[in-house]
Amino acid sequence: MSLIDSLDLRKKKPEKSVLSYDSSADWRTHGTWSGNLVDINDEISDSFDKTLYRIRDLSKNYAHFKNIVRLSMDYIINAGIKFKMNLKGDDGKFLKDLNRKIELEFEYWAKPQNIDFSGRLHLNDMMRLAKRQEAQSGNYFYIRRIDKKRRIPVCYQAVDVSMLSQSKIADNIVNGVEYEKSTGRIIRYHFEDSDYNQFSVKADDVIHGFETVQPGQVLGISDLTDIVMLGDSIKDILNSDLDRKALQGKILAFVKSTNSYRRQMGLDKDLTTNRKIEEFESAMIKYLNPGEEITLSEPPATGDIESFIKVMLQMLSVGSGFPYELTSGDYGNMSFSTARVIRLDLQHRLQPIQDRFVRQFCEPIAMDFLKYGVLSGNLDITDFFTDPIKYYGAIQWVLPKMPPLDSLKEAKASTEGMKTGVLPLQKVLDDNGVGDIEDVIGQYDEAMKLFSDIGIDLMSAWGSASTQMQNNPAAV
Repeated sequence: MSLIDSLDLRKKKPEKSVLSYDSSADWRTHGTWSGNLVDINDEISDSFDKTLYRIRDLSKNYAHFKNIVRLSMDYIINAGIKFKMNLKGDDGKFLKDLNRKIELEFEYWAKPQNIDFSGRLHLNDMMRLAKRQEAQSGNYFYIRRIDKKRRIPVCYQAVDVSMLSQSKIADNIVNGVEYEKSTGRIIRYHFEDSDYNQFSVKADDVIHGFETVQPGQVLGISDLTDIVMLGDSIKDILNSDLDRKALQGKILAFVKSTNSYRRQMGLDKDLTTNRKIEEFESAMIKYLNPGEEITLSEPPATGDIESFIKVMLQMLSVGSGFPYELTSGDYGNMSFSTARVIRLDLQHRLQPIQDRFVRQFCEPIAMDFLKYGVLSGNLDITDFFTDPIKYYGAIQWVLPKMPPLDSLKEAKASTEGMKTGVLPLQKVLDDNGVGDIEDVIGQYDEAMKLFSDIGIDLMSAWGSASTQMQNNPAAV
């Protein structure tokens, strides 16, 4: 080969590689599994109504699915996420009196007659309702309303996701959510009540919570979408098995007769179906005509349905994000170590969900509370509008905590953490939902005085109690 020929070979482009990701391959058994990408908002819009209907139907008519929705409320919201104020003075000390005054005002504002536009829901109920709505549809909506007759004039109207208007049709409107196509910024929300009266609300006056899974997304979708069909199938299987069990307790008979006409003429008719019927019960003596015989049907017994349903429920729990034990209610053969691992995994998963709920729901209403509380004169904060960040930054939301599996072990671990300085005392109190250090010290002093007045040395009684940990987790 000459030098020129070798140079020409170098100029040739290498052939395109036929290698690719296996997930993009065309498989004969996967039919029309298309690889075309669509806009996230169009994708959600096309599936939104049917998905919402199916999830709500399962939440009403299938116990395990209903339980999953309740778990999302009970473990993320529980009895409510608590508001707390931690303002400090220039000397770095907590402004106890001002903090307590703001907290008391917030507690009063959180009552149904103040915070709910309809006057029925407490703030904690509004939180649980928001989480239920998000579990079923992926969204929740609260419209900010101003009512000057109230002590603090700001309140909120809960709006069901089904009220999103389908009548507003435009290239930049997805299920009633109007937005800028170029930026994804939401402009307005279009709603429609049960009488088909339409109304629109500016985006700034709507609290809209949902999880963003792709840039530019303006509407959420339930996190339970991938287990809807599985849940419906499990429900059908359980119902079929119940029907089969019921049939096993009943008697179905076939009568053979050499004179069917004579037998049929002697039977009564069912007025609804106009068909001949005959019934007999257990322990009943039936006299047959000559040439007749009765054959009893024996429905086949069910197979190992328990193992199959358990596997299905495990798949359901994976899709829901909650442990199998919570989803199914099956706590059999669980050790202490397993329970602790499950709890730690659940806490790890719930943390970002709770943090997002605080950002999307709790923080906006707290900012409204401070703003309108100052404007109405019920919060005497003179420098609020000159330095609002100081007050917004002092807000703390105390998340619901799970009770300890072993109070003694966890108390000892907290004590060691405080001794070494790794764990602040206030953090321990917050994690256990106790309250401020000042309140705890005050209650402790009052308790000690009360026991002292009746002649009981509480410290000596505590010191005599055994605090030795049990080594057997099964004893917990």
